[in-house]
Order: sequence, then C-alpha cells, then structure tokens
Amino acid sequence: MCVKYLLSGVFTTWSGPATTNTNIDSYLKGRELNDALIWDHIDLGITKKFLQDEWNKASEQIITPDCRQGVCSQCGVCTSDVQPHFCKEVKVDSFDYTRPEPDSQAKVFFYRVFYGKMEDMRFVAHLDLLRMMQTVMRSSGLPVAYSQGYSVHPKLSFGPPLSIGVEGEHEYFDAGLTCEVDPEIIFDKLKGSFPKSLQLQSVAPFFLKKDRAMEYYPFEKQEVYPETGMAESFQQKADDFNKATEFSFIRVRKKRETVTDLKDIIQTLEWCDDHLHVIKKVKGASIFDILEQVFGIHRDNTNRFRVIRKNLIHELKK
Repeated sequence: MCVKYLLSGVFTTWSGPATTNTNIDSYLKGRELNDALIWDHIDLGITKKFLQDEWNKASEQIITPDCRQGVCSQCGVCTSDVQPHFCKEVKVDSFDYTRPEPDSQAKVFFYRVFYGKMEDMRFVAHLDLLRMMQTVMRSSGLPVAYSQGYSVHPKLSFGPPLSIGVEGEHEYFDAGLTCEVDPEIIFDKLKGSFPKSLQLQSVAPFFLKKDRAMEYYPFEKQEVYPETGMAESFQQKADDFNKATEFSFIRVRKKRETVTDLKDIIQTLEWCDDHLHVIKKVKGASIFDILEQVFGIHRDNTNRFRVIRKNLIHELKK
C-alpha cells in the first residue's frame, strides 16, 4: 500500500495498492496453528506450543489455573531468574459512607487552598487534577459543601488551568464548607489526605464572591528555562520584541481566528542569565504562543524546556 501525505507529513488517506509482487489474497488469508509466522523469531519466553494448547483449550472452554496459586502451567516464562510474584492480599477495614444531601439554602464558606504542582505533576491534566482534589476533600473529614443535582460532588472552583507540561509553583483552588473552620485546622486535615506529589502551602478564607472569580488574577508570572546554548538567541529576540511598537499574530481557537497584539498581552519580557522572565495577561496568548511567535520555537520543540508559572498576580505594581 502507498500512503498519501500532506506537506506536513500527516497521514490522510490510503491511495490504493502499490505495484508490488505481494499476493494480497495470500497475505490476508487465515493461518493454521502450525504455520510459520513472521514474529516467530522473537523470544518472549512463552513457547509457541503453549499458545497453541491455550487456543485449543479456549475453543473447548477450558480455563488454565493461575500458576501463582497452583501448579506450573509450563508456559516457558519462568527461569532461575524469573519467577511469579504478586502482592499479598491486604484486608481493608470497612467504613460507613452516607451520601450527602445538599441544602440549597445553606450558606457556603469558601477557603482558598494554595499548593504547588511541580515536576512530574506537570503532565497531569486539569480535569484529572480536579477529580483528584474532589477525592482529597471527601477523605479530609472536613464539613464539605456539595453541589445540587444528580451528580453530587464537592463544591470546588480552580484558578486558571495550566497547560500540559507547565509546572505551577503557587496554584490554588477554592473549596466550599458548610460552616466556618479555622484555616489552620483545614490545613492540618488536608495535609493528611493531600497527594505527596503536590505541595500543600497554605489556606486562607475567601468569602467574597468577587474575590473568587477567575478574573481576580488577571496576570501571571512565568519563567522559561530553555536548553543550553540558546541564551544569545533568546536575548536578541527579546530585545527585538521590546523595541517593536506592535507585534500582531493570528490565534486559532476552536477553528476561529483572532488577530492579537502581543504587546498588549505581554507586560514584561526579558532574558535573565539562564531563563526567560515573562509577566503576561492570563488570557489572550499562552506561553507556547509567545515562544512560537517571538522566538520561532514551536511547541513540539520545547520538550526539553522547563516552564514554570511562578504565581498569579492580582494587580501589577506601578
């Protein structure tokens, strides 16, 4: 078969059989159990005879017992160095769980929980993080406020999400409780159920609705640590950007194009020794948009970069 590609090299369609000596009918026909297969030379330890026997037993609805709990099935995997191993059964204590009955008239008290999302946690997507924190709140023992409706869950609201691959040094989410609780008590209870891969930092009351809006932090401070040997290029292009009076680019989101001026979005862009220092609006352009438009580095080529959102900013200092 030959494959049709776009200029970008992305697979689109099959264009039909190529001119080869391959007999398609012979190539696609069924195989007998004893026929030679193209992967027979690969040794995975399991013998071909064992697989053939398993095929025959399956057709007769015969189950092979688990060799870890019974006799050896002679599959061929085990050697003097490779032996079956599995964890011992662990008994879990039973617990009582009562499905919460939300009260639509009850007052909810919100507390802001600050945490770090660093290193390998940068690969955890926002929705997965949200589900993780719902579990944390349920297991914390705090008087959690729950949503209404069929899918009842803890009342949580997160700040601006991080892009996959970006670390967050000072992130937050707001958690709703059914009564006022001392922030130190909340911190201690969360500490017991918080994932070790995240860094719990502090808890503060945020009772005013306007303070809980995502727009409360319109700016963010980020740092980009590129590969070694790129300092001169980053310094030059950062200087070129700062000298420009405008810097327009076309942003495509959900198949819609918008023309944006990066000079209106980026408040600070400077190279500092070994990293790029950026203060920008949360909305309008991501850090990867900036790397591509200003520095000519596509996101696919930033895998070895370290990108950190240092913190979100409520107001810029004048």
